[in-house]
Amino acid sequence: MSNSEKINLDYNLFYCNDEQMKPRITKTISLKLLGVVYYGDPFHSHKEGSVKNEIGRLWERFYKTYSTHLNEIKQISVENNVAWEAHMQTEEYETTNEYTIFAGIEVTKPTATPINFFYKELPKTKYAVFKLKGNDFMTGLDYIYNKWFPPSKYQESHGYMLWRYDEKTKALDDPDCILEAYIPVEEKKR
Repeated sequence: MSNSEKINLDYNLFYCNDEQMKPRITKTISLKLLGVVYYGDPFHSHKEGSVKNEIGRLWERFYKTYSTHLNEIKQISVENNVAWEAHMQTEEYETTNEYTIFAGIEVTKPTATPINFFYKELPKTKYAVFKLKGNDFMTGLDYIYNKWFPPSKYQESHGYMLWRYDEKTKALDDPDCILEAYIPVEEKKR
């Protein structure tokens, strides 16, 4: 059973005009990811949400390699048709807008091939999971960090966040596009 299957995903879908955004808090898990990495400002050439920006190009690189090694990767893949995108803050982010992005899939163990894939095991933590409408994801993130976190009993436990993509993830401007944001959390120390 995958970590994602262990999570009860029965929570409210957030629409940005809905003030009742309620995340689902997961059990403590550690995700093991296999994929490709980008470091820099992903929006230096194209805006957020564009498939032509560095994140879109990263996913192109991932799927090109993934498709040529499909049989061996499927043997260690946790879930079919699910991909993860990690955004990891760096110390210089505030001054350069540069950070690390990891695009890949959840796996059961590391592997030596394909050679241009990297393995990343994330820290054990709980996650606040929010469902966001694709075309409003930036408004949703603003709500999470500036309105949900301050009065909640949670704070970020690590300097990264994840997007989980599955069959409900479509082009961001598609009205049926649903994104899941996973933000690592811990209870605030009182």
